[in-house]
Amino acid sequence: QGRDLVVLVDRSRSMPAGTLGAVIEFLDLSQEAMEAGDRIAVVTFGADTAIERSPRLGVDFGGFQRDLDADGSHLADALDQALALLPENRSGSIVLFSDGEFHGNNPENSARRAGLRNIRIDVRPLRREKGEDVAVESLELPHAVAPGEPFQFSAWVRSDQAKEVDFTLLRGETVLAQGTRQLRAGLNHLVFR
Repeated sequence: QGRDLVVLVDRSRSMPAGTLGAVIEFLDLSQEAMEAGDRIAVVTFGADTAIERSPRLGVDFGGFQRDLDADGSHLADALDQALALLPENRSGSIVLFSDGEFHGNNPENSARRAGLRNIRIDVRPLRREKGEDVAVESLELPHAVAPGEPFQFSAWVRSDQAKEVDFTLLRGETVLAQGTRQLRAGLNHLVFR
């Protein structure tokens, strides 16, 4: 009867720009290796999941057509959708294009369900090159402060690499603090008064 292949593609913001090219190259190679009765599907995901191409013969994939929320990467939901496209009475497999980051439920349970059905999941890791990103992850402020009472608060800042940064802390148009801080790679704790 042939086999089914679901190509599962992460389209979240953390994915590199060349993802579509890598997927199309893979689909072209898959087309050459197909045997009679083989079918291919394409599923994409971010914070939500979309079926770009249902399982069918041939590879007529013209690119990503569905609009997705790129501010998330719900891998477990996407794996469940890919499994739902693979009928119980056919052999199948999943190829995942991902950077390995995910939100929401842990995908281990979905992977176990695939294993129980003898559905293989292969991963093609695609990673964005590390830049020099620095981001404020959170601010921890006191719940209440009396008028005129001094207080301190924390800022948690994540940096891709160790580096010295200039900072400016504003309240509206007023500069409250500015200076230079040495950050290490990872999460950094800054305290302000």
